[in-house]
Amino acid sequence: MRGLIRLLSYCEIRKDIANYCPLQTRPGRREITLSITRQTGDLLIAKVQGVTTRDAAKALTGQDVFAPRASFPPPGEDEYYHVDLIGLEVQDGHGVRLGEVVTIANYGATDLLVFKQANGETEMLPFQDDYVPEINIAGGYVRVDNNPPLHPDLPNPIDRETE
Repeated sequence: MRGLIRLLSYCEIRKDIANYCPLQTRPGRREITLSITRQTGDLLIAKVQGVTTRDAAKALTGQDVFAPRASFPPPGEDEYYHVDLIGLEVQDGHGVRLGEVVTIANYGATDLLVFKQANGETEMLPFQDDYVPEINIAGGYVRVDNNPPLHPDLPNPIDRETE
């Protein structure tokens, strides 16, 4: 591929990833600047500055690429960057600690708030106002609601006793 790479961008408009250059492969490890040559399905084909051979491009295989935080536009009202939610305390409606946010996932249906409980178990809730009615980044927590239950025929994981 003459030094070209395939890249999966999570930007709302996938090609906008090039606007955040230079990107980092790991914080402090390597900066890269790229230009998008075309899009094929969900993947972008990009030319990385200084990468001119297939072997050099292959060395980037599997690398996560990060945009510097300073390049992010400020989020709008009631909008959050996922990175800002990771590490926040998860509380029930009474302020009782249930765990800590580990990621926001999406397996096709909706975004899911994924958090680890004190006992080490991982729980997922739909990342929707009914289930996550309050996000307080400055306060360091998200509140989750145990109503409505996730499924009427199953016990609600939020009702389980935590350690």
